[in-house]
This record gives sequence, structure tokens and C-alpha cells, in this order.
Amino acid sequence: MNGPITEIPVFELAPYTITFTESGLPSMAKSWSVTVNGVTESAPPGQSITFTGLTGTNSWTANQVWVCVGWGRFRHWVTYYPTPSSGTVTYANNGQTINIQYSSFDW
Repeated sequence: MNGPITEIPVFELAPYTITFTESGLPSMAKSWSVTVNGVTESAPPGQSITFTGLTGTNSWTANQVWVCVGWGRFRHWVTYYPTPSSGTVTYANNGQTINIQYSSFDW
């Protein structure tokens, strides 16, 4: 090979962390969950969910929650819908907390 050798530095961003919190779910809900790139993590109401070791751009989805309310023959299901329900995160979001607000729709 003739001529100068050109070296191009390659920089890799360190893995990053994103935390999700929820509000609006009743304590009787068993859990809530978030999926990031096909990996689902869940937690009881009031507890946060943290994903670590993320790299690149990652899609996430907050999942609906169904809660059985009432007792005896008066029991029925209430669906809680997340807002926002999905999004994407990148390294620029490192350390960010995303709050998921749940609201209900009574069947």
C-alpha cells in the first residue's frame, strides 16, 4: 500500500438507563409493565421499572392493565390505558424518567 495511512477513530457510546414510573393505577392492580425492544419488565403499582444496558435507539410500549373490581356477582373488569403508550429512547435520554399516566375505562 502506498501513501499515508488514515486512521478513523470509532467512538461507542456507553450503555444507558431509562426508568419508567406509573401513576393512576389502584393498589388492587397486580402489576403494570413496559416492553423495550421485546423485553418486558413488570412491577407492582407505585414501583418503578428500570431498563439498563440499553444501546442505540430503543422502542418501548407501556401495556394496558386489567383490574377486577367489586365482589361476588357484582365483580367486573376495568381496563386502564397508559398515556403515553409508546415511544423511542436514545442515548440522549440517558437517566431520564418517563411517567406513564393510567386512566380507566369501565366495562
